[in-house]
Amino acid sequence: MLAIPTVPGPAPRIGLPDDEVERTRTKTMQLSCIAGLGGLPQVTIPIDGPGGSPVGLSFIAGPQRDKRLLRWVSDRFSRRDQGQATT
Repeated sequence: MLAIPTVPGPAPRIGLPDDEVERTRTKTMQLSCIAGLGGLPQVTIPIDGPGGSPVGLSFIAGPQRDKRLLRWVSDRFSRRDQGQATT
């Protein structure tokens, strides 16, 4: 199991220069392509980030572990308590 941020930071603000938007897009693609290129299952959940802003946390499992990954995430994170891991 691999846990990574879904994107490298907050969404870019409207009106940023094109080169800054492109840097953000490139960093986002580097993180988001891992599972797709590897043929691995990935689940992303929202959690509370800095200042209460939602951020995405991705979990990537091994090949053929789709159901196991979904069960694991479901067991640890509930809809009503997003961002609060169960112990």
